[in-house]
Amino acid sequence: MADGYDATSVRSIAESAGVSHSLVNYHFGSKSGLFSAVLDLVMGPGQVLDRVAARHQGSALAPHLLAQALALWDSPALAPRLRELIRDAAEDPQRAEVLRGYLHSTVVDRFAEQIGGPDAHRLASGAAAVMAGVFLTRYVIRLEPIASMSREEIVRYVAPVLQASLTPRRR
Repeated sequence: MADGYDATSVRSIAESAGVSHSLVNYHFGSKSGLFSAVLDLVMGPGQVLDRVAARHQGSALAPHLLAQALALWDSPALAPRLRELIRDAAEDPQRAEVLRGYLHSTVVDRFAEQIGGPDAHRLASGAAAVMAGVFLTRYVIRLEPIASMSREEIVRYVAPVLQASLTPRRR
């Protein structure tokens, strides 16, 4: 997609891969479906959440989830790609829509499943905002002191906020 999301067609992607465009459409449904599949290979936030949630419940979920996300984001191979993805989404409404849909299905919906209850999606959106805020301030804007804090420090300071976002409120 060197020409950008809008200028790139499924046909040109398929041609570059040496396959029929109908094969791409069959397996991914559309260009945005293919983009989402690529994001899953690059980011895998849903897989991280699933893996952590399978081992940790309740108050143990937030610190372990945050630590795993930080380990993923700190990867030298991944961090530049994620920063580029965020910048691209900020510049292009169509890419932002694809990213929004992807994050909703792989993060917010999965958080909501973990939380349960009538406010699950609202709480899940808050948890996603906490995670996105950490990513944005640490890796994109590089706001100090969070940019230079250790993973352990970030977990110590941010996990309670994330845990609050993952915890249903009593009425």
